[in-house]
Amino acid sequence: MQFIDLAEQTRLLGQVAATLESLQADVEQVHAGEISKPVRELAPIAVRAQELATSCTQQLATLSTSQYAALHNGHENLAEVAEVSAQVSLAAAMCTVAIHARTEVLL
Repeated sequence: MQFIDLAEQTRLLGQVAATLESLQADVEQVHAGEISKPVRELAPIAVRAQELATSCTQQLATLSTSQYAALHNGHENLAEVAEVSAQVSLAAAMCTVAIHARTEVLL
C-alpha cells in the first residue's frame, strides 16, 4: 500500500464538479453554423473533457492502491469515485459524438 496525501486527493476531487460545469456552459454556447465551426468550438471542449476523464481515472487508480481503500467506507467511496470517473468519461465521449452529429447535419 502506498501512502498519499489524502487532502490533495480531496482537493482534486473537489475540482471535478466546477470543471464539468465550465464544460457544460461551453457546450451550451456552441451553435450550428459552417461545418468547421462545430469542430472549432467543440473540439477544445472534447479535449478538456477527455483530459478530465483521464485525470479522474488516474486519481481512482492512485486512491485504490493507497491507504484510502483501507479507511472506513473506503471501498464504497472508491466505487463512488469510479462512478464519477465513468460519467466524466461518458461526457467526454458525448462531446466527440456531438462534433460528429453537428458536422454530419451540415453535410
